[in-house]
Amino acid sequence: MAKKRKKKRIKIKKKPIILFLLIIIVAIGFCYYLINIPMNRIIIEGNRYLSEYDIITKLEIKDYPNLYQLKLKDLKNKLMEESSVTKVNISRTLSGKLIIKLEESRVLFYNRYSDTVVYASKVETKDTKHILGIPILVNNVPKNEYQQLIEELAKVNESTLSLISEIEYNPWKTENTVVDNTRFLLRMNDGNQVHINLINIEKLNTYISKYATIEEGQKGTIYFDSSFGEGFFQPY
Repeated sequence: MAKKRKKKRIKIKKKPIILFLLIIIVAIGFCYYLINIPMNRIIIEGNRYLSEYDIITKLEIKDYPNLYQLKLKDLKNKLMEESSVTKVNISRTLSGKLIIKLEESRVLFYNRYSDTVVYASKVETKDTKHILGIPILVNNVPKNEYQQLIEELAKVNESTLSLISEIEYNPWKTENTVVDNTRFLLRMNDGNQVHINLINIEKLNTYISKYATIEEGQKGTIYFDSSFGEGFFQPY
């Protein structure tokens, strides 16, 4: 008689299955936790013109929505719509913090001719909310000189720039010949005037120390438009 074949029993290892199920449960629980993390703090760094209120309102997060339900790319794009903003980085933490780091370009002047506010990034906007305390360009400037003016003014420190009331394009002419087409006349808030050309514009950063050498109460014109020396003062 033929021997009966014994049926092999398949032994199921319970430990790997239990471990796998635990991993799935933990993963689901973690995802649920992420989706429902409440935002408990908003940290904003690097803003110079936009207030924290402006930023929070712009991003529509004043009601502190669930942190991980926010789309960070959409938040970034919203902030990049602001004329002054040049760079944005947004991150979040498991402890409920939303961290917003941004960079804003400096406001350089208000262009009365085009009715725009001009930034160091060369962005121009009709939004004049940052117009207070900045110089006013009072006349039209040829395109090449205008672009160069923006580039060079970005090299002037903010404390000096705040002393300028008006900028006037004022090329130096001899009879009908233009000697220097990059020359500007600056009217200062203290009553003085400054002649400057674009190649020497960084000399403006010495304006305060130069003015300190002038006799008290005396007003006049400081000439910084020469490549020789640190400029000279001529009383009115």
